[in-house]
Amino acid sequence: MANNIFFEINGERYFGFQNVVVEKSLLNLSSSYTATLVSKETVDQTRTSLNPIKIKDSVAIYIDDDLVLTGFVEVLNVVYDASSHIIEIAGRDKACDLIDSSATPNSYNNITTVKKLIEKALKNNGFSDLKVSKSPSDLDDSLEDGEKIQVELGETIFSFLDRYAKKAQVLITTDNEGNLLITREGSQTANSDLISLKGNAKNNIFSANMNLNTSDRFNEISIFANDTNTSFDKTTINQNAVAYDTDIRETRKIIILPQETSQAKILKQSAQWQVNVRRAKGITYQCTVVNFRDQNEEGSLWQVNSLVNVIDDKCGLDSQFLISAVKFSKSLEGSFTTIKLVNKGCFTNDPLSLVKDEIGTGF
Repeated sequence: MANNIFFEINGERYFGFQNVVVEKSLLNLSSSYTATLVSKETVDQTRTSLNPIKIKDSVAIYIDDDLVLTGFVEVLNVVYDASSHIIEIAGRDKACDLIDSSATPNSYNNITTVKKLIEKALKNNGFSDLKVSKSPSDLDDSLEDGEKIQVELGETIFSFLDRYAKKAQVLITTDNEGNLLITREGSQTANSDLISLKGNAKNNIFSANMNLNTSDRFNEISIFANDTNTSFDKTTINQNAVAYDTDIRETRKIIILPQETSQAKILKQSAQWQVNVRRAKGITYQCTVVNFRDQNEEGSLWQVNSLVNVIDDKCGLDSQFLISAVKFSKSLEGSFTTIKLVNKGCFTNDPLSLVKDEIGTGF
């Protein structure tokens, strides 16, 4: 593969883009891109337009034969002089309006799964071109029995859906076609390891950085909520659960008061989910490799939500991690992939004792 990036805008292909960046993240709903198109032709005042690209145009981005993003032009900047014509564009995938738009307060009765909730929300809010799938297809995305689902005033559509996805311990992201995907932490492993060892001929890490931040982590996370039954005795109106992050000082504690009623079992899972996700966001390792594929130029594109083995003697790493984000960038300097990693198990509700800190253990 040649690491070629091309755009299809309203069905027409463009190969001349420079400084292309495509970003995909497990923590963000929408993928995003920026790109610059440079034309060396002289401006001809008799032509009706030198800019064939418009705001709201549909965009499909490919790396060689692989589709990586389907979305829209949201930002357009045109710069020209007597000898050049530059078009700068940026945008996100088809699901971007779910992030920005407020949810209408429609009824959500008898909804039993996250998938059905998303489909209902899309219909209620006028989205007819977005599909919803699960990976794997038999993923359990069940909501609590008798779940009372309500939209908070002014809440965005994605914030509304994400609240209930977290209760079901699932992630909502998008696929390469911009459609919604319900998933959990992946188990597929990349074809190659990420290696940076002194004197090793197999080194493929071009640069790297590690960041440890505990400002949003707590030793004790308590979640309180009413139960979903209607007996209203002391037990059911004072449900709570606690989860611990033993790597954090014992004086750091936080209480979370969810808006929805919940059963004790679900609260316990939610508390552990809070611990692990906060931990994922607070411990990150990022590295850059040459090219876009995980096995020279013949492998697969580096994939979000897949596992990779990392051996980095400078950061003290020798373990398997989860890819939480990738950034494909192409410029006159070459083709690079920036890969962001978090601890494996951070997006599960497994007890923290089973999800050991790997990043930074070499210090």
